[in-house]
Amino acid sequence: MNTITYTPPALGAGAYAIPEAARYLKIGAGRLRSWFVADTQKQSAFLADFKPIEGCTAISFYDLVDSQVAVQLRGMNISMQRIRRVYNAMKAGFGLRHPFCSELLFTDGKDLFLKSAQAVEDASFIDILTRQHYFTEVLTPFLGHIDYDHAVGMAQRWHIFPNVVIDPRVFFGKPVIEGSRISTYTLAREYIANGNDSDIVADLYDVSSLQVLSAFEFERDMGNLGAA
Repeated sequence: MNTITYTPPALGAGAYAIPEAARYLKIGAGRLRSWFVADTQKQSAFLADFKPIEGCTAISFYDLVDSQVAVQLRGMNISMQRIRRVYNAMKAGFGLRHPFCSELLFTDGKDLFLKSAQAVEDASFIDILTRQHYFTEVLTPFLGHIDYDHAVGMAQRWHIFPNVVIDPRVFFGKPVIEGSRISTYTLAREYIANGNDSDIVADLYDVSSLQVLSAFEFERDMGNLGAA
């Protein structure tokens, strides 16, 4: 089997505090933290790309995508214990530090999962994955929102919302309007400040009114606009 060594993330890897990442994933911050921070009772499911600083844990874009795949698998009623076992088998078997971020998962994901589950003899995981077309109905739609860098075969960009992307190379990985470097938060605040007139904001930032509205709706859904 291949050996996985720790490689510190390069500039442009994106950096997300646990509460912020949890909002993107639409799960509780405590739940997400438990996936990356081990305790005396259990191992963590994932190893974050960033080392904790003064007890604060941040995760990279790859960690974020890994976590969203885990969210989808949990939606299939697969336990985190089983997910961790198969995830580690995929790391070892395919030499990937972030197997859930691999382009192989989109092109041949079901087969990769099944081989890895077989390697750790997890018949329950295999059963859940194969019956009722769960892979096609639950996980494939999410993977379709990921753009991959074909040169390295890894996730490059997440289309998290209509007209909104998370790209670790743009604006430190914060959500931006697709095709721009303009943060959704900036547009959303400007929209509110200008009396909810999307046309004014669109002219100010050289984007479309639809993109302004998408930015506002996204930030509102994330709970970042207070009572707006």
